[in-house]
Amino acid sequence: MSNIFVKISGLFIWLLVYPPFLFGQEVGTYFDYLNVESGLSNNEVTAIVQDKYGFIWIGTRGGLNRYDGYQYVQYKSKISDTNSLVNNSIECLYSDGNYLWIGTKSGGLSRYDQTKEVFTNYQYDPKNEQSLSQNRIVSIFVDSKNRRWFGTFNNGVNLYKETKNVFSRYLEKRKVIRIIEDVQGNIWTVTNKDPQVSWPAFSLE
Repeated sequence: MSNIFVKISGLFIWLLVYPPFLFGQEVGTYFDYLNVESGLSNNEVTAIVQDKYGFIWIGTRGGLNRYDGYQYVQYKSKISDTNSLVNNSIECLYSDGNYLWIGTKSGGLSRYDQTKEVFTNYQYDPKNEQSLSQNRIVSIFVDSKNRRWFGTFNNGVNLYKETKNVFSRYLEKRKVIRIIEDVQGNIWTVTNKDPQVSWPAFSLE
């Protein structure tokens, strides 16, 4: 699988047959369509990422899917199980090599440990200023210092401090669409308020 395309009604996988230059033939291209009939948990695909093991993780409005090129493993929220996915409606995914991070539409954040096969969940707590600032997570980024940043739908960006298991909040009352790092190590966020392209960079020790 050389390219993967996400569509709102499902998932197309674009496969290219190589190498055409060795045989003097045109590139053969075909599409494979993945949907609920083939084992996907839901046809509304919202996020996709590949982990270090080669698995493709597909986030949908109806749960999380792990795909190995042949079959799926589905992960869904279970009310009676606190070690399950926090919410089935997924907004974004990020694999940092150690964990798979899952941002959801209304449940907060899940971290999946593939070795232990358990989810750890993080949610907004109105009584705790060191919790997530909101339960709708729309962007995730890990910087060069291995710091984990989580952008919310309309209440800023959260920096996770793993040693203390707490979050620091920045740029509150803003939708943080994307988070990146420049060559100087500054963190930039794309927000829905001026300047619309990116918020002035800030650096943390």
